[in-house]
Amino acid sequence: VGGGGLQCPYISIRQIVSDYACTASSFLIPSYYDNLATLQSLCEDVPAAMENRRWIPLLILHGEQDEIVWPYHGHTLHTEALRLGHPSIEAVFPPDATHNRWDLHEDIIASLRSFIRRHLLRPSAASSPSHHPHEGCFGPASVLSGAYQAAHARRSSACMFGFGSSSALDEVLIPG
Repeated sequence: VGGGGLQCPYISIRQIVSDYACTASSFLIPSYYDNLATLQSLCEDVPAAMENRRWIPLLILHGEQDEIVWPYHGHTLHTEALRLGHPSIEAVFPPDATHNRWDLHEDIIASLRSFIRRHLLRPSAASSPSHHPHEGCFGPASVLSGAYQAAHARRSSACMFGFGSSSALDEVLIPG
């Protein structure tokens, strides 16, 4: 995985219940989908074999006017990632965005483009003497097998972000 994005993320389902009902009723909810605990685990409990790829760039997008998942959820996740030393966490909190209403270009595409350029784009073949011609989202082609290698040899930010075939998306996100 080259990077990740969370739009209007919540701390946990239990916290959502607490926001809408009360803290006492939240204890009736199992602790499924606990993004805060998952974030802490990803930042702290890293196997030694993964230490060199410990930090996956992460972008949080959360509208300040979100009436479904209150903005403090996104702020809390961002603050916790910073506290844990995550070096490539970013958060964007558009002041007029709600849970379902966003300015597509300014709030989402521009934020995503900026994030991808800072964290996910690799140098072009012309500017990188060490570039392998079949390097793709999952590292050098030498570690990938035949058909899988051919299918995933595209060098694109969208591929790194997990979107698969990406030529149209690249034109929108990374013009020129």
